[in-house]
Amino acid sequence: LATDGNYGRLEQVILDPHHERVIALAVRKTGLVNSPTVVVPQAAVAAAAADEVHLNISREQATALPEYKSEISREPFTPGLHAGWQVICQNESAGQVSLALLDAGGRVNGFVMHIGHLPGRDVIVPVDRVNKVEQRNVYLNVDRGALKDQPDYYPDDVIASEVNDALWADDMIRATDYHEIGISVHAGRVTLKGHTQTSGIKARAEQAARSTPGVLGVENQLVGDDELVMEVAQALARNTRTRGQLIRVYARHGIISLNGEVGSAEIRAAAEECAAGLPRVRAVVNYLRAPGV
Repeated sequence: LATDGNYGRLEQVILDPHHERVIALAVRKTGLVNSPTVVVPQAAVAAAAADEVHLNISREQATALPEYKSEISREPFTPGLHAGWQVICQNESAGQVSLALLDAGGRVNGFVMHIGHLPGRDVIVPVDRVNKVEQRNVYLNVDRGALKDQPDYYPDDVIASEVNDALWADDMIRATDYHEIGISVHAGRVTLKGHTQTSGIKARAEQAARSTPGVLGVENQLVGDDELVMEVAQALARNTRTRGQLIRVYARHGIISLNGEVGSAEIRAAAEECAAGLPRVRAVVNYLRAPGV
């Protein structure tokens, strides 16, 4: 719908192929069989719903837009998919869309569909399997049999709970760092945050998460205490005020302890400032001895 009435019918949704963001719509003007299809930029779209798209331009302005050429289409797909839309593999109906999946930046990464007879499976179809979306039909570039190889879909809260159980089931993690590890999940991708006593436990936590059903990827932001000790020691060695001082560095779940004896109160304060300035350090306990302190 243009600002002054009905203009035409949506034919295609056009994406940036590198970022899967909607950049334009291909709209065919209502009227003759050979009515032109024009490219409507995203900026000209005021609102979109399941049954209609509202433009912020007039019909005359829409007619003046450049004509759409199908040979330069850009792997159309839409984040506005709705449950119930038909999924078609090589002219054969394969099922229906259950849920569209977006990443944290609002980009399309795929959709969920149910395959098989009851109880069947909910699987994730990635965006690169989509050839086009047209009139509530999603056309895939794979045959129906290939859908059986797609990963199972699990809601994010279920994945978070399963990852938590996997961490608890690891004897070493449970005995050391279980309560220090934070878990977040978005669109099947797990992020681990917190501090562990060693980089080995950090790696075990990542492996536990990756082995959990439904996990599509893991971003491991955990910080091992051994990594942090090295990071602080190197920073102290580079700092002109603390270089050459015999400072022992210890870490416990991201909290740094400084031990030893330095030449002055100023050097003592500089060492604490240097360690506390590192972004992965949670806190600093300064046990350094200095004259007059």
